[in-house]
Amino acid sequence: MEKFKQIINTALNYFGISEEDAWDNDKHWYHLEKGSAEIFIQIDRISINENEVEKIDVVTFVSPLFKISSQMPMEFYMEALKYNAFISDGSYFMIRNDFLQLRQCIVFEYLTAEYARYIIDVISYWSDEIDDKLINKYREYLD
Repeated sequence: MEKFKQIINTALNYFGISEEDAWDNDKHWYHLEKGSAEIFIQIDRISINENEVEKIDVVTFVSPLFKISSQMPMEFYMEALKYNAFISDGSYFMIRNDFLQLRQCIVFEYLTAEYARYIIDVISYWSDEIDDKLINKYREYLD
């Protein structure tokens, strides 16, 4: 956990964000805002085989854009999938807990502070860029 925090803190310092401002000690994740994007960063240990003997640590960067309704038209989902192909850097849109999210995951052993900084930039840029477009276009379906 300390190495994870060191890497993320170094990346956040680049943006002028301190650990005290972003680290949630109760939930063991980072929570920050960059532009209009809200970003969560956490590390999880996941199994990589059926018997759960082998595990790896994965760092997830996620920005929840907005809550969607069950009335969203198929066109909305197709548009989100098209953005996945357009971004093409490993970030992707998905729906979780009724929220459209932009996320990127990386195996922790490959994460550097420079790459964490890049991911934060990408996630915040595309969240800012796309959320307003989708909200304006599908406003009538949103709660």
